[in-house]
Amino acid sequence: MTHQDEFEETFRMSYLTFQKLVKLLRKDLLVDELQAYRSTQGFGAIYPEMIVAFSLRWLAGGQWQDLKKVYGVSRSYLRVLVKKFCRAVLDCSKLCICCPANNDIAALKRQAALFESRSSKSVFRGCVGVLDGLLVKIQAPTEEESANVLAYFSGHYKCNGLNIQAMADHRGRFLFFAVAAPGSFPDANALALTVLLDWINGLPPGFFVLADNAYILSETVLIPFSGSQRSQPENSCYNFLLSQLRIRIEQAFGHFTTKWRIFRKPVSGRLVNTSNMLMACARLHNFVIDNDWEPEADDVADAADPTDELGLGLFGESYHPNLTEFRSQQANSFLRDAIVDYIEGNAFRRPLYNRVRNSTTNFEQYEEVRLM
Repeated sequence: MTHQDEFEETFRMSYLTFQKLVKLLRKDLLVDELQAYRSTQGFGAIYPEMIVAFSLRWLAGGQWQDLKKVYGVSRSYLRVLVKKFCRAVLDCSKLCICCPANNDIAALKRQAALFESRSSKSVFRGCVGVLDGLLVKIQAPTEEESANVLAYFSGHYKCNGLNIQAMADHRGRFLFFAVAAPGSFPDANALALTVLLDWINGLPPGFFVLADNAYILSETVLIPFSGSQRSQPENSCYNFLLSQLRIRIEQAFGHFTTKWRIFRKPVSGRLVNTSNMLMACARLHNFVIDNDWEPEADDVADAADPTDELGLGLFGESYHPNLTEFRSQQANSFLRDAIVDYIEGNAFRRPLYNRVRNSTTNFEQYEEVRLM
C-alpha cells in the first residue's frame, strides 16, 4: 500500500503518522496474549497495530463484512475493539483538544493575527475562533437511553441526530468540540449547554469569535447582517469579509465528515458510544493536521516570535473603540457597528466578481470579471 501510495487514502493518515498514533495508544490497546491464544485456538492475540488499522477503516466508512475478512475479527468483537480504540484516544492526554485560556492575552493576540492575515482587508482584528454547529445523523435512541426520544428529531433536517458545537482556528483545527445537545436544539441553545459559552463571554475586550445567524449577536460573537440590512453596501462588504474567515469552520466540518465517513449516514449504537466516536474522531482530525499538513508561511513566521505584539496596538484604534468599560445588550454589538463604520469610511466594497456571481447565472461573464 505504501509503494502504491494507497496507505494515506486507506487509513486517512500517512504511514509515519500511523506509527506515531500506534505508539501513543499501544499501552491502552494491549490484550492478554495468553488468554487470546486460548480463545483463538492458537492464532494468537490481536496486536495494537491491527486494532488501530481496522478502527480507522471502520471510522472511514469501511464495511464490517470486508473488515472481518481482512483482519479475521468477528463483527461483535470488532465493535468491542473499536470502542476500546476510541476510549484509548480519549484517554490520551497528548491527543486532547486544546484552546488558549481566555485571559492569555499573548496567545489570543497570536491567534487573532493569524486570522487577520487571512482577511483581504484585515478588518477583523481580534478574531480568535470561528464557531458553528453540525448535525450528525443517528438512529433513534431507545427509551432506556433518553426520557425524551423525540428531542433527537430535527424538524429542519427531518432526521434524528446529535447537535455538535465546535470552534476552529485559522487552519481548520478544532479548538473546541462537544456533543452538545439532541438534534432538535437550535445552535444558540446547544451552545448555552457547553463551557464554550462561558469562555466566549469571558474574552477580554476587543477579542471575539465569528459565527452565523444561528447565534446571538454580542460584543464577543459577531454574526452577519440578515434580511434587508444585507442590501447596504457596507453591510454586504462586512458579510463578505466575515465569510472569508468563518468558512474555516465549514471547511473543518467538511474535512471531518470526508475523512470519517461513518458520519455520512445515520450512526447506529448507543448514544454514549456514538459520542465517544465523535470526540475521538475530532481528536484524530487535529492529530492528522498537526502531523501531515504542511504549516503555512504565516504560521511559521508568527510562531517564531511569540513575544511580538504583532502590531495590533489596541486592535486598531482607528475603528475599534475602547471596550473596557462597555458591554452592549444582548442581540446588539457596538463592536460590529464600529467595524461597519470603518468599512464605510474606507469605502471598502464586496469584490466585483463576487457581486456578479451573486447576481447573474452568466458564468462566462462571471469568469471574465473574476480574471480582470
